[in-house]
Amino acid sequence: MYTVIILLLIRKMKEVIGTMKKSQDINQLLQGKYRDLLLKMKEAKQAVTLEYLAAYENRVPPEVIYSFLNYLIATEDSASNRILLCNYLMYLNEFFDDIYIVVRYQILRPARTPQDRVELYEWALFAFDGGNPDSPFSESDLIMMRDSLSQSKMESAD
Repeated sequence: MYTVIILLLIRKMKEVIGTMKKSQDINQLLQGKYRDLLLKMKEAKQAVTLEYLAAYENRVPPEVIYSFLNYLIATEDSASNRILLCNYLMYLNEFFDDIYIVVRYQILRPARTPQDRVELYEWALFAFDGGNPDSPFSESDLIMMRDSLSQSKMESAD
């Protein structure tokens, strides 16, 4: 009997602590303390994911999350962070008119590493190849991405 009560109390405490942490994260986002938030997340070994952002969708303005994601890319430029920004704009919060120009920019600007380029192109081809009417990429962009991926596969096979 006491074990059940103790387990229920522990569960409730975890919920309260989780709510407090979310409130702290929200405050840091709203105050523009992106560096502090990222440091705290690194210490906790917590990644910035689409699920993490979705948890704050109704409590933090999309412009703040967009700004936070740009800060994340500025501090840790990687394919996964750029793709996270693109996914946020396309699937979670399309809060301004022409998001696809930002998606195009994030995919086509020079990647930090050849592997990042491969990941960016694979994501773009998955999302936009095959006649997607929202595609920000021209047919020549898509051909260039396919060719680049083929070249990368041939180089890695050598």
